[in-house]
Amino acid sequence: MLRTRPASIQVSAAVIVLLIGVLVYLLDRPSASVYLIPNSWSLGAGMPPVFGAIGDHLPTFAHTFAFTLFTSALLEPWRWSAITACAGWWVVGSLFEIAQSDPLATTIAERVPGWFADWPILDNVPGYFIAGHFDFPDLVSIGIGAVCAFVVIRLSQDRSSVVEHDV
Repeated sequence: MLRTRPASIQVSAAVIVLLIGVLVYLLDRPSASVYLIPNSWSLGAGMPPVFGAIGDHLPTFAHTFAFTLFTSALLEPWRWSAITACAGWWVVGSLFEIAQSDPLATTIAERVPGWFADWPILDNVPGYFIAGHFDFPDLVSIGIGAVCAFVVIRLSQDRSSVVEHDV
């Protein structure tokens, strides 16, 4: 169950930033670059990038920021919930970015089970690693996304609603 005020602030911030990330794909990226967005929705063909250079790294920031806030909104508030959500998504985002480096990406794509091809979304896993590329600034944007999410979590929490658990 979602906590009321902190959770609604966190989910709202996550949705807004995630929508900005989607705009990057709609306005600045080639139509076939995103699996879940139909090619006909892409508006960026032949236009200069709306988001400029920051658009190259904004989606990795948005993913980490939004998924961290969604996770935090679902976690029971306790002393380590914010840092756990932030660190968890920082690790996940970083591992996926590192996994796009050559030849690691090729090795991973070759080892994806064949049955993935029969499932929507999973059928694109090999392509994610092969078509993607490792980019150090994306690692930085993942870290910034986690730190910004931490700030939003801490600012949105009502100090009296945080239960102190000794772990």
